[in-house]
Amino acid sequence: MRIDPNVPIAAAKTRHLKQAHITQQVHKKAANLDALVESLDGYVWSVDLEMSYIILNNALLKLIKEVVGVEAKPGDKMLDILGLLDPSKTEEWKNIYQQAFEGSGQRFVSQFLIHGRPRYFEVSINPMYKEGAINGISCFASDITAEINNNRRLQESHTRFRSLIENGTDIIVVIDHTGNIIYGSPSIEKHFGRKLTDLTGENAFDFIYPDDIPELAEKFLDVLNSPGISIPVKSRAYAMGNRLIWVEGIVTNMLKTEGVNGIVCNFRDVTERVKTAALVQESEDLRHQLMDEKINRQKEIMQAAIEAQEKERAHIGQELHDNVKQILSTAKVCLEYGRGNAAEQQHMMQRAEDMINSAIKEIRELSKSLIQVYQREIGLQLSIENLVESIRIGNRFQISVDFFLPDENRLDDKLKMTLFRIMQEQLNNILTHAAARHISIAVQQAGSVLSLTVADDGKGFDIQQKRMGIGITNIINRAEIFNGQVAFHSSPGKGCRMVVSFRI
Repeated sequence: MRIDPNVPIAAAKTRHLKQAHITQQVHKKAANLDALVESLDGYVWSVDLEMSYIILNNALLKLIKEVVGVEAKPGDKMLDILGLLDPSKTEEWKNIYQQAFEGSGQRFVSQFLIHGRPRYFEVSINPMYKEGAINGISCFASDITAEINNNRRLQESHTRFRSLIENGTDIIVVIDHTGNIIYGSPSIEKHFGRKLTDLTGENAFDFIYPDDIPELAEKFLDVLNSPGISIPVKSRAYAMGNRLIWVEGIVTNMLKTEGVNGIVCNFRDVTERVKTAALVQESEDLRHQLMDEKINRQKEIMQAAIEAQEKERAHIGQELHDNVKQILSTAKVCLEYGRGNAAEQQHMMQRAEDMINSAIKEIRELSKSLIQVYQREIGLQLSIENLVESIRIGNRFQISVDFFLPDENRLDDKLKMTLFRIMQEQLNNILTHAAARHISIAVQQAGSVLSLTVADDGKGFDIQQKRMGIGITNIINRAEIFNGQVAFHSSPGKGCRMVVSFRI
């Protein structure tokens, strides 16, 4: 049998072509595998039974280079590289890999300190099989640091929020579209004296003061028709012990907000603020009332002063007309008679001179009563004594003066003038109305209090019934200039006692 020499060559070519095709397919699969590995959003690696790297994707190579400065490559011991990252985790990861070699896949979160900051990785480790036996481990890790940090911040925010609600003084209530209570903050128990479990299901309007319900119902309709908009509310509510309190806050429709699904009411107890505002308003009203009274009193004083001036002018006119004019008229008659009668001329001239001197005296006395004041040069005590002496001469009653002022020079001259005028005014009141026989005057200083007391044994008056006249009004207003206090003590038939005190 003859063998064709070309047959072995053809067979060899066929085998070579098959091998080349297989190699091409292997390379293609490897390329596809590499592409798949690199396309994954994370870190991919695999190790053999000796825990040596088989493959590492570029993301992992870059991370190792960035953190420990090593160019990792297949064949490097995984635990050696891990020891450079964090030596404390070597034993832990060795145990995890051992469990994977035993056929138990592992999924866990591991933390590494990178550049001084913690980074978190979710790691998945699974055994690889060849012909039914484990020949290595495939690993995948994703960086979940941002997710962990976000969850932590969210948890912290949630914790702070709950702490604010549970420890705050604000009254927070969540109600449904009918007003029934779904949730309430712990502060409700403090204000309303009832446990949250007891309040759930009750209607919030049951706690509202009846007079405020109509207005609050209109607000509630506005809330229902305005999702997401905060609407201010102020109302009275029944608190613990049926005590009525004022609450103020905002109500927001969050019925369609996932996780809330209710109407959120955030209230604050403003009872004290409302009371304070009412007191301030009452004080303001009282201030306006007092101002009006003061203005009216000033008008009365002005009118009284004008009337007093007119009365004084009338008195002066009457004195000049009825007294001085008559005296001067008599003097004129004497002069005319003496001019025509030589025998009586000397006598008439003397009488005319006497009449003129009498008129001069009357005018002097009239002027003295108008201008008599406290004289700084002689001091308050002598000024008072001069005034008393001038009264004593023309009237039939006794006047006593008790004067004790340790250091008169230290007193304000305006205060001394005021003291003198008040005493003068009261003496004039006594002379005009009292019909007294005895008058006592006392000027005393005790510590920081200066007092003037003027008392008489006249007919007195009923303080409750008597309307304040011009004289008393003038006394009170003069005293008020120096923040003085005026007190009158009198009754019918018992005389009158006036005490004026100043703090100096």
